Amino acid sequence: MRKTIVLATILLAFLVSGCSSKEEAHDPMNAFEAYHEAFQRLAYEEMYELLDQGSKAAMPKEDYINMYQSLYEVLPVETGGLESRIEVFEIHKRMESTDRGRIPVNVHLTMAQSTLSYSFDLPLVKEMNEEGKEEYRIVFSPELVLKDYDITDQVVKKPVLPLRGEIFDGEGNGLAINGEVLWVGLVPGQITEKTSLLEMLEESFDLSESYVHGRLGLSWVRPDTFVDLIKVPYERKAELDGLRSGYQGFTYRVVKERVYPYKEAAGHLTGYVGLVTSEEYKALKSLGFPEDTRVGRTGLEYFFEERLRGQMGEEIQLVAVDGTLKAVLQEPDHKGEDLHLTILMEKQRGLYQALEGDEGTGSLVNYATGDILALVSSPSYDPNRFILGMSSAEYRALEENPKKPLLNRTTRLYAPGSVVKPLVAAMALENGLYDGSETINGVGYTWQKDASWGNYYVRRLHAPGGEVDLREAMVYSDNIYFAQMALTLGSGRLLDGFRAFAVGEENQLGLGFMKAQVKGQGDLNQEILLADTGYGQGEMLVHALTLPKAYTAIANEGILTELSLLQRDRPSAERKVILKGTAEKVLSYMRSVVEEEDGTGHNIHLPGRSFAAKTGTSETGSTSGHKEIGWFSVLEEDKERPFITTMMIEGVEERGLSTYVVNKMKPFLTQYR
Repeated sequence: MRKTIVLATILLAFLVSGCSSKEEAHDPMNAFEAYHEAFQRLAYEEMYELLDQGSKAAMPKEDYINMYQSLYEVLPVETGGLESRIEVFEIHKRMESTDRGRIPVNVHLTMAQSTLSYSFDLPLVKEMNEEGKEEYRIVFSPELVLKDYDITDQVVKKPVLPLRGEIFDGEGNGLAINGEVLWVGLVPGQITEKTSLLEMLEESFDLSESYVHGRLGLSWVRPDTFVDLIKVPYERKAELDGLRSGYQGFTYRVVKERVYPYKEAAGHLTGYVGLVTSEEYKALKSLGFPEDTRVGRTGLEYFFEERLRGQMGEEIQLVAVDGTLKAVLQEPDHKGEDLHLTILMEKQRGLYQALEGDEGTGSLVNYATGDILALVSSPSYDPNRFILGMSSAEYRALEENPKKPLLNRTTRLYAPGSVVKPLVAAMALENGLYDGSETINGVGYTWQKDASWGNYYVRRLHAPGGEVDLREAMVYSDNIYFAQMALTLGSGRLLDGFRAFAVGEENQLGLGFMKAQVKGQGDLNQEILLADTGYGQGEMLVHALTLPKAYTAIANEGILTELSLLQRDRPSAERKVILKGTAEKVLSYMRSVVEEEDGTGHNIHLPGRSFAAKTGTSETGSTSGHKEIGWFSVLEEDKERPFITTMMIEGVEERGLSTYVVNKMKPFLTQYR
C-alpha cells in the first residue's frame, strides 16, 4: 500500500512538472511581453530576434533595423509599446487550440510633444526553437511599425504655414477668425446657356462679360477645369446653391480664408491682412515663409503681427512610393497666438451705430478696471472686401471718399476743446489756488488780459450775466473762466498737471496711437497760448483715449487707472494723481453739467441714472476755412455700469456744435442700461 502511494506521488509530480513546462513553453504572453519590453527601449536587434522564421527570411536583420531607424528618427520616436486589448485568459483561450493566431493590441509611439496611438491585431505563430521546443513568435506586420504602413512607404517632413492666431472679444466672439468663404467659378465643358449665364454673373456678382471671357480664355483652361472668378462671403451659400441648380457650368468651392464677422463695426480695430511685399518678404524668407504669405496691413492685425503670425513648422507625413499622401503623422503646434480683447462687441457695435453717418470716433471704458469695452472710428470699411478682393476702381473710390473711411480717427490727434476743463479745475483745486467760490464777471462774450494782447480775445459761447463761479463755469463751459484759471496756474503747474493725468504719455496699447501733446513748438509762457490751453485750444491735441484715461482719476477718487485692450496684458499699476476731495468736487461740477437745465449736457439726463459729463467744442483750420469738432465725455456713477463714454464728431459747426454730439450719444446711453 505504501509503495503504491509513493509511486502515485512521483507520477503526479512528474505530470504536474510536465504540464507546467509545456504550458510555459506555449504561453503566447512570453513573446508578447518580450517584444513589448524591447520595443519600449527601441532595441531593434532584440525585436528582430523575436520574429518568426518566415519574417526573418523575408527581411534581413540589417534591412529591418534600417527600416525602423529611417522612420523613427524622422518622427522622432522616443519609446514604443504594445498594450493588449483583451485579458490574459482570453489570449490563452484563443491560442490554446491553434498554432497561429492574433492578439488585439494598441500600439503607442511616444514622441517629444505627442503620442501616436492606433490599434491592430498582432499575429503570432507557434514554431520549434533551436532546442526543439515549441514557442510562440511574432509574425512581422508593417503595422508594427506605423498604422497603414507599407514597407515601400516613406516618412517625410514638409514645411507648413502656421495657422494665424485669431482675435476674440471679451465674451469669446470672433472678430478676426480663420473661417471659410466661397470661391465662385465655372467649368467650361458644362456650360450650356452661355448668354443667360453671363447675364446672371453680371447681375449677381458685378462681373463683366469681358472679364469672364478673359478668365475662360486663359492658357491653362480645359473643359473640366474649375475657372475661378470671384470670392464671396459664406453667408451667400444658399443663394449660390440656387444658382448652381439653375445654371449649368456654374459652381463654387469652399475655401479657408481670414474672416471678419463684424465688418465695419470693428474694421479699424481689427484691420486686415494682405500679401507680403517684396521688402517685407526679406525678413520672412529667413524664417521659412513662402512669398505668398499674408501679413497684417492695419489695426490689430498689423500691430500684433508677430504674435498672430506664429512660426513655420514641419508636418510629418506618411507617403506612398508614388508620392501619394497616406497620413499625417504629426502636425506642428505652431499656431499664432490668439488675442483676447477687453472689447465687448455688443457695446462696440452699438457705439458704431450711434456714430454711423458722421465722421468721428468713440470709446467706452470701464473706469473701475481700465478695460476698453468699445473703440470705434466712423466711417469705417468692411475688412472682408480686402480678403475677397476688390477692383482698383473700388479701392480708389474708398481712397477718394471725402469722408475718408480708410482713416482710423481713433489713433489720430484732435484739439479737445472744453472737455479738458475738469482736468484744469482739478489742478487749480489741488494746488490750493481755487476752492470753487472764486467768481468772474459773466457779462459779455469776449475778454483779454490787457492791451498787450492786441486784437486777440478769448470768447465764451454763453454769457449768463452776473458773477460766475467754478460750478457755473463748468455748467456753461465758460472759456473766459478757464483761460484766467490757466494764467493763475502758470505754465509749469499746468504742464505738471496734465502730465499727472498722463496727457502726452506714450500709449502702450499697441495700436499706433499718435502721442498727445499739451503744446507743440510754442512757448507756454506766452500768455495767449497759456490761456487758450486752459480751455483745450492753443496747441493741445489728444486722441480718443487721452481723456477717458485722465477722467478715471476723477471717477476713482483721484486714482488714475491704466487702460487695457488685451485681457492677458492688463496693467496693474495705479497712480494717485489728485486728492479724493478734489476728485469729488470736480465730479460734482460735472454732475451739474447734466442735472442743471442750462447745463450743456442736460439732454442726456435720464431718470434713475447718475451721469457726470463735460462737453467740448474745438476749432481747426484757418480763420476762413475753420471747422468745429464736437466732444462729449460722460461718466456714469454706477457700480454695475462704471463706464466713461466719449464721442468726438467732426464738422458740427452748422449742426449745434457739441449739443449735436450729446444728442448722438443719448440713444447709446439708453441702450446699454
